[in-house]
Parts: sequence; structure tokens; C-alpha cells
Amino acid sequence: MKKRCLAFALLCTMLLALLPPAQAATEIIFVTVNDSFQPLSDSTMPVRRGGQLYVPYSVFSKNLGLYVSYTSSDQVLVIFNWDHSLTFDLKHGVTYDENDVSYANQAIFHNETVYVCLSDVVAKMGIYSSYISDSAGAVIRLAQKKPALSDNLFIYFARDVMVSMRQDYEKAGEEPTVTPGGEDDPGEETKAPRLALTFDQAPSDHTGEILDALAAADVQATFFLSADRMLAHPDLTRRIVVEGHQVGLAGENDDRAAFSLDSLDEAAQVLDKLTWRKSRLVRPPDGTNKALPAATARALEEEGYILWGWRVKAPEKGSAASLSSNVVASVRNRRSTVVRLVADERTADAMPGLLDALKRADATYFTLEEWLTPLNFQ
Repeated sequence: MKKRCLAFALLCTMLLALLPPAQAATEIIFVTVNDSFQPLSDSTMPVRRGGQLYVPYSVFSKNLGLYVSYTSSDQVLVIFNWDHSLTFDLKHGVTYDENDVSYANQAIFHNETVYVCLSDVVAKMGIYSSYISDSAGAVIRLAQKKPALSDNLFIYFARDVMVSMRQDYEKAGEEPTVTPGGEDDPGEETKAPRLALTFDQAPSDHTGEILDALAAADVQATFFLSADRMLAHPDLTRRIVVEGHQVGLAGENDDRAAFSLDSLDEAAQVLDKLTWRKSRLVRPPDGTNKALPAATARALEEEGYILWGWRVKAPEKGSAASLSSNVVASVRNRRSTVVRLVADERTADAMPGLLDALKRADATYFTLEEWLTPLNFQ
């Protein structure tokens, strides 16, 4: 009897040894800038490397009194203010400050995004940072100066937001379900669309209605703004930023002939003056850099501008209902799709129905960011 028990125990041990190791649960770490939560995704979430926390470099370009410049061709990132700078040379694996003092922690690529050591930037640039542990996830809290709310009070008020963001993140990471065969999609996997809604010709007289619809659906979008339109609608420009949407730049009057480095520089200056926000994201005419003169395209790249096109273009004619149905059909089963819309009256009328239809399709959303690989073709 004892021999049988020993044999059984040995067999169980061998079977357990053959099982794959359990996967560690993903650590959820939120980032807030001036107590505003940043998007939560695999390409934006902080990671740990060598005992240090690393964050996407782009978080330091968001109202922290810092400036960011990244040259993708040379793989050189500079984070700076009026007094200090940190240069991350990824190609040569070195980090140094304005005094040529070297730092041990180098920038890294994670999910095709440049990440930098949080503690080095915080210490060098003198910004506020705290780390909070909570049942809903950890929080890295960044601010220009020490916030009025204590960490405990902040978590108390923010926990519902954190739980909701975490649920959206975990839902976006689920495997797509397989549906029974049917007339539309026989035996194929149905994937919930993940998309970036982008708006050209903004701000406009109808941008307020678009923002109302986005707020009601709790969706963040990206608006490409030109200098003339921002000056004509300064309050809407500020509202776009205050409500957490991403902003990019467009040429004056969205005209190909008027699209130039000077027009983008002017838009950048107006955006900074009205909102204290800086952006290098650009929507070129027709969504493609191929339509630009070679000298213009080269000048834009040298200045660090990042050109974004689209995958799906909403029709510019027809009813609001047809616009909605066309977009929904075009994004079906697509992942990481950029949708181009115009901020006009027809789009404003279509937005509530479009967002409702996308909700029924379990769509999730992201905004365009400087660290994402851009689309510069139609």
C-alpha cells in the first residue's frame, strides 16, 4: 500500500513539473500629470527595469514646464527646461545632462515606445513626484509643484476613475470571441474595433457639439488645429485641451498650397499661447507626406514634426446617418485604426449615433501620441 502511495505521489510530482509556469499578473500602474490621468495601455504604462520605474518620455511634454525633442532618425531624445537638460542617446546607449555628466540609467524601447528612468528626470528637472499603492493599481503622480490634495485624499476621489480605466484596459486585452458562422462573417473571429477618432478643420462652429457628444460617451479624441481657427475660437481651443483630448497642428485653412513649416510654427505658437500645450503631431494635406514638396517634407522632419494620416476616412457627402454607418462598417474587425472626420455640422449631427453604434460594437479608443509609429499615407 505504501509503495502505491509513493508511486502516486511521484506521478503527481512529475505531472506538475510538466505544467507551464503560472503567468504573473500584469502590474497596473497609472500616471497622472497635474492630477489628470494619462491613457492606460500597453504602450503607455510604466514598467520596471533594474529596480527602476521607467515611463514613456511623452508624459514629460504635458504641462510640467518641460520640453521634449525626439529625433527618430538619430534616436536622440532631449528633455529640458530653461535651466537643465537630459539627453538620451539610444543609438550609443548613453545618458548625460547639460554639464556632460553621465547617468547610469539609459533610455529603453518598450512596445516600440521610448521609455526613460523616472527618478532621473524628476531629480534633474525638479518636478513633483509621488508613488501611491492602491487596490485598484499603483499611481505615479507627477506635477509642476506639490498638489494641494494629499495622496490619500487624491486616491479617495480618484478610485472610481481608476477602476473604470482598469476595466477598459483589461477588456481591451481580452482575446476576441469566436462567433457562430453567419451570412456576414461565416466562421471568422469578430474583433472589437480599437480606433483613434481624429478631427480636421477644427475648432469650428460645430466643435462644441462634437465635444458634448464625446463627453457624453466618455471618449477621448485627437483634434488637428490650425492657427486661424484657434484664433477664431480660443474658448473652444481651451475646452478641447481642458477636457483631455489630444491636439495636433494643421496648416492654415487646411489648404495644401498654404501648408508650410511657417504655418505649422504659427499654429504651435498660438496653441502654446492659448493653452500652454505643445504638440509636434501634424495632419498633412490629404493625409500623406507624398503630396508635399520634398524640401517641405524634409524641413518638417528636421524640425521634429510627426505627420499623421488615417486608415479610414469618413465620407464628406451624404446624410449624418450614412456617415455613421459608413464609419462603423469600415472599422469592423480592425485594430489600431485611425479615423479621419471633419469638424463640421454633418459630423456633429452624426456623432451621438456613431458613438452609440461603436459602443454596441464594443469599440475602444486611443489618442495619437508622439511615441506611436505614425501613419503618413491614406
